[in-house]
Amino acid sequence: DLAQLYAALEETHPNLFVNHTQVEFLTRMEEISRQLPQCDQQTFALELQSLAALVGDSHTTTNLGPVVQAGHQAPAAVEWMDGTWVLVTVLEEHAQHLGKEVVAVNGHSMAEVEERMGKLLSWDNEVRLRRQMGQVFGSLDILSYCQLAQPDQPLALTLEDGTTLSLPWVDLQDQENWPALASLSSQRASQPVTAQKKGTFYWATPLDDSTYYIQYNQCRQDPELPMKQFVQQVEQALEQRDYQKVLIDLRYNGGGSDGVLVPLLMALAPRVQQGEVELWGLVGEGTYSSATINAMEILEIGGHLAGEPTGGSADHFGAVQSITLDNSEIQVSISTKFIELDSLLASGIGLGVEPISPDLEVFQTLPDYLAGKDSVVEVLLARTQPYVPQASAQRLVSRGEFTQYLAQAAQQLGMDTQTNHGSGAEDVFPGAWYAPGVAWAMSSQIAGGTGADTFHPARPITYQEGISMLYRLAETMDMVQKDGTERSLNPEAAPWAAEAMSWAASQGYPTASPNEPLTLGLCDQLFEAFLKDR
Repeated sequence: DLAQLYAALEETHPNLFVNHTQVEFLTRMEEISRQLPQCDQQTFALELQSLAALVGDSHTTTNLGPVVQAGHQAPAAVEWMDGTWVLVTVLEEHAQHLGKEVVAVNGHSMAEVEERMGKLLSWDNEVRLRRQMGQVFGSLDILSYCQLAQPDQPLALTLEDGTTLSLPWVDLQDQENWPALASLSSQRASQPVTAQKKGTFYWATPLDDSTYYIQYNQCRQDPELPMKQFVQQVEQALEQRDYQKVLIDLRYNGGGSDGVLVPLLMALAPRVQQGEVELWGLVGEGTYSSATINAMEILEIGGHLAGEPTGGSADHFGAVQSITLDNSEIQVSISTKFIELDSLLASGIGLGVEPISPDLEVFQTLPDYLAGKDSVVEVLLARTQPYVPQASAQRLVSRGEFTQYLAQAAQQLGMDTQTNHGSGAEDVFPGAWYAPGVAWAMSSQIAGGTGADTFHPARPITYQEGISMLYRLAETMDMVQKDGTERSLNPEAAPWAAEAMSWAASQGYPTASPNEPLTLGLCDQLFEAFLKDR
């Protein structure tokens, strides 16, 4: 099974050695091989997982569920809340300590616990690691494997006030003799309307007269309510009342197929782009895989994100293939492709294998939790003014965005930029806020595609690309004087951009190296000069 796992990883994963070398993998395999005569089934399963963890890909992992469920567990659970590890479940006799911060496990700081578990669990960003860690916390087999606990000694949890709780190990197979437990959730004054409805795919409800809420829990079609029918219900609700805000809650969504939500986004896009509603995607550590892509698509159509950094990374391995090892029957998931959102969506520019940070960062606080309040929703409900994002002047501008800026400049100068034709580029997200600009620019031959059916709208645009588009717009609007004067061509520019760059220099427009990416600040300066010139 060890050989089978490694062979499957090597054959299936698109970049197995992205984080560790082949030598490191083979060395780890040799270490595991030497331990095989002493391994029980539980330890062997964890050894295999440690090999999968070397990939540094949260989708490439073995199924640890059977390991946890067949072993012993300390009667305690923790959750990451507002920057600390909070005790959320414990023996009933220790109920008074619920909600306190856990600072150490058997004398090991939580930072050390995270470091040791990080060598066993599959993750690609720290938010995902904490999510995984919270899910297996208290497992005797896992804590022992990570050298954080001993089977013959109780688990000692040290709290923020110096209190140490001594907890016994209990058999997960012996549910009848489990001790009584107390949970933080039972101390809540109430459940917020926006609490997760487990087992549901998606549902919607008004939160007040101005806010419509959609909870999207699984990137899958509900067989009882297909997405097409659900979209019709949402549209009907929006037509019946003048909602100013629409919230799409992705905080409990662990993924599936990112395409399922697209019909809803396409229905909302015109309302968002015409200023009828302000769209917010709610994200957090549970936002993962395809739900992460959906979060970026919300940005792509002109919406915003609120909540906490996502458990899923912007760029990530995915498209999982599953296998079952022949002898141990351990299930393994292996990624088959690398998904680069920064090459697919303009909102992904500058991001990599890292969590998505929301525009409005709001952490769930313990006081709000106990009061039955959803912290991020409370903040959004209290907002009375439209959100205006503060974009950095150094932010890179994509090809798609630039065409929309071109269209806006043309409109200011009286040009009709409406078109009934699509761009024809298959890589342009049809609901994107800049999609009309791409369609207009391509149909008017102000911008060209990058292939037969591609435009690469998410690629940062270079200075010479942007100037060439601006030059063609100027020609279309008779703003280029053809007086026979020869301009000195920029020798560094591509042949197709040399004339445009010389024109820009002669007009006194801001200049840059031909292949320098356009920043938002430089873009603003160019359009300011262009409009003033007119």
